[in-house]
Amino acid sequence: MALLGALWGRLIWFVNLTPNVPPIEMTALNLGGIVGLALIVLLVTIWTWRNWRDRPGWATVWFGALALGIPCLGLTERPTWPVDRYSYIFHLVVIAGLSLGLISLSSRRVSYWVGVGGAIFSLGVCVVVSLRQLPKWSNSRALFSSMTQHPDFGSQPKQDGHILMMWSFYEAEVLNVPRVNELRARAFQTYRAEIRKALRIDDYSSALIMMNQIQRHFPTTAEMHREKGAWLIGLGRNQEAKFELRNALMMDPNDVRTRDLMAILADSTEM
Repeated sequence: MALLGALWGRLIWFVNLTPNVPPIEMTALNLGGIVGLALIVLLVTIWTWRNWRDRPGWATVWFGALALGIPCLGLTERPTWPVDRYSYIFHLVVIAGLSLGLISLSSRRVSYWVGVGGAIFSLGVCVVVSLRQLPKWSNSRALFSSMTQHPDFGSQPKQDGHILMMWSFYEAEVLNVPRVNELRARAFQTYRAEIRKALRIDDYSSALIMMNQIQRHFPTTAEMHREKGAWLIGLGRNQEAKFELRNALMMDPNDVRTRDLMAILADSTEM
């Protein structure tokens, strides 16, 4: 209920969308806000249901928005983040319904001028926001450049590497080979640096995530399979480790470290 209610707020406050907003923390203040918002949505839903014959237009908007809002909950990137991805699905019926309601009231002169004033104000806000945002969307290079220059760039290595790779795909389409090589090298180093950071604290799960990104975009080597196998052993995922080590041996049958890891895996299986 609270998450559905938050979608109404996104209709008005449509900036700082995920993943730029922090996860919801279960503090007393946030918990109170969630419970309060859920109660508001519940009460409005009950009131709308009880009065739908008298206000069929409002009932259509409310229940239509809720119906379209439910998929948005499942499409949220992370369960602990506020719902806003694909929120336009929810907002389509809300905006259409409110607009039709305003038109139906336009016979009253006051309502008409209120509507005109609201439209002009909304248009002005959109123009101001667009003047700041449109340069970033003028072309692909401008978009990727703005992403890499954002203050948060560098805080999420997986996403940072993905942005660099997407940029490299664009440059490949226009046959800008030097730029492609530069961007892919940056992406590779981004993933590799995060792997090294994860291994310092034996965070094998994060290392695996980064290695999967590398293997998704770059040629796979025996060393990659071997190290993945070692990390999987550390996580107790022996069957997956065996698969990776076998691939490593197929690519480099003489690698001593791979054979040692296979022996460790065999010993653990016997135990």
